Amino acid sequence: LVVGSAIAVGFAAVNLVAHLLYGHLHGGGKDVVELILADRSKPISHARRGPFTSHPYMLVVGTPHYAAHGFVQHNSKGYRGPEIGEKIAGRVRIVALGGSATYSISVRNPADTWPALLERLLGVEVVNAGVPYATSAEMLARYMFRDRYLSPEVVIIHAGANDIIPLWYPNYDPEYSHFRAAGARPVVGRLEHALLTMPVFRYLYARNWMHASESMAYTWHPYGWDRVPHADALRGSTEGSLEGFTRNLDLLVRTIKADGAAVVLFPEPQAREPLLARNRRDVVGKERALVVGMQRTHAVMRSVAERHKVALIEHRQDQFPDEVFTDNMHMNERGEQIKAEIVATMLHSLRLAARR
Repeated sequence: LVVGSAIAVGFAAVNLVAHLLYGHLHGGGKDVVELILADRSKPISHARRGPFTSHPYMLVVGTPHYAAHGFVQHNSKGYRGPEIGEKIAGRVRIVALGGSATYSISVRNPADTWPALLERLLGVEVVNAGVPYATSAEMLARYMFRDRYLSPEVVIIHAGANDIIPLWYPNYDPEYSHFRAAGARPVVGRLEHALLTMPVFRYLYARNWMHASESMAYTWHPYGWDRVPHADALRGSTEGSLEGFTRNLDLLVRTIKADGAAVVLFPEPQAREPLLARNRRDVVGKERALVVGMQRTHAVMRSVAERHKVALIEHRQDQFPDEVFTDNMHMNERGEQIKAEIVATMLHSLRLAARR
């Protein structure tokens, strides 16, 4: 009896410690456990998820009502910024598509992002539809499934950088299936499910899956691009096919125009080559690959703009002082202001800001 009591007390103590340790875990392993234990009859909860949640068609979307840094970052639809109400008659609605440079990942307050600043400069409505690491494939899917139903008068496509990275991986496929991969909600048997209700097993299981992709429902790339040999990255940027980027962008532009909206292509600015690796260890050794790749994606955007007779914002390096870059391409609040001013000037010149 004494031995049994000691074992029970010991097991309870171990579970208590495991429960406390589990509470301090971060990363994919904890997400895997939470998904396994979630009620299967209900949609995956957003209650404790990070800023982005997997989506079956758009890879990831912003987690609704996500808050961080003392600000509510996302509205109820997962867009970065305030709620999107019914369209106001006579007021232009602009949608900004893009990746982290549109989402403005270096800026803590959503009100300081360039789409939000553009809204104040023009007195129109601007929806920030940026999602970090979105390529043209995600932008196309996002527009088809979600953004077009906002019925914008103008769509700004801020792109270029994220479509460089697929060129660095082997077995290139213009559908980007060599680069992105869908996953699935974790499935386990009854025994595992029962064991995971105990803190000690829950903690060990989460530790085992610590480096899994968040939610196990998407794969950004086969392996981190810091592991891509520098020579392979440069070769891909220089010689790799841009068929995927070209056809995604072409279809996106054609569809937006068919929907009755004006298109503005806005190639992403990049820091000067000597500064590209600032605050980005994964960029070290790949600076030239990023420069060459950006030149090529910008050339594609220029060609698409000419082919479809849509606006293209041509910017210069000297418009963006070195100090506005927080790394290779993301900017601080001052850089966001410069971006907003450049876009506002272009829209004014095209009379798109007053389009009815």
